[in-house]
Amino acid sequence: MDVERMVAYGILKDLSNDRQRYSDYRPGPDAKRILDEDRGAVDMYAPTIRKVTGLFKDLKPETLELISTLHFIDRRLRATGTGDAPRDQVLAEFHSVKADKFEKWKVEDAFDAMRRVGILGTQPRVRASNFES
Repeated sequence: MDVERMVAYGILKDLSNDRQRYSDYRPGPDAKRILDEDRGAVDMYAPTIRKVTGLFKDLKPETLELISTLHFIDRRLRATGTGDAPRDQVLAEFHSVKADKFEKWKVEDAFDAMRRVGILGTQPRVRASNFES
């Protein structure tokens, strides 16, 4: 489920004072009810959730923006079904979206580190053969 839907369903709310520049998502009015309805699924992913939140909890907002933007671009490009998005394509799109907000070497280092640890380019792809009998 994407963030816009979670806001629409009341799972999240955005407390940002400037939504054009940044988001400040917090549990929404229906978060507890929805989580309680599917507690089994939440509990199944609890170790992963703790691991991910532990990895990112101390990062600065700018670093989170850099990482999340690279991840978003990589996932969007991979959704075309062409496999792992080429490094130069992800970086070029990142710079077209974020212009000069981040130093080029920081973006390249982040991309390489994310690819190395499996955050980029490792999600399973949906293929037609997955649906064949």
